[in-house]
Amino acid sequence: MRILYFSDTFLPEINGVTTVLATMRDGLHARGHEVRMVAPGYGTPSADESGLRRIPGVPCPGYPRFGFPGPGVEGSAAGRRASRRSWCTW
Repeated sequence: MRILYFSDTFLPEINGVTTVLATMRDGLHARGHEVRMVAPGYGTPSADESGLRRIPGVPCPGYPRFGFPGPGVEGSAAGRRASRRSWCTW
């Protein structure tokens, strides 16, 4: 099965959401599923960035970055459309 997660937080941030997502991702991989994730970039990569697409984020109270697929994501409107097509066709 192919699974695509979108999250407003992920590693290297440590909190309950990131812990659950990383555990689910690893468990699904171990069972033979393909898992990809889309999460905001923090400037510092996590230990395992495979299958992870970072998108720009905006500051948000309580979080260092909040993923926001708006202007500037993938560089242009055409780039954003291409990303959405690749996510949908995967």
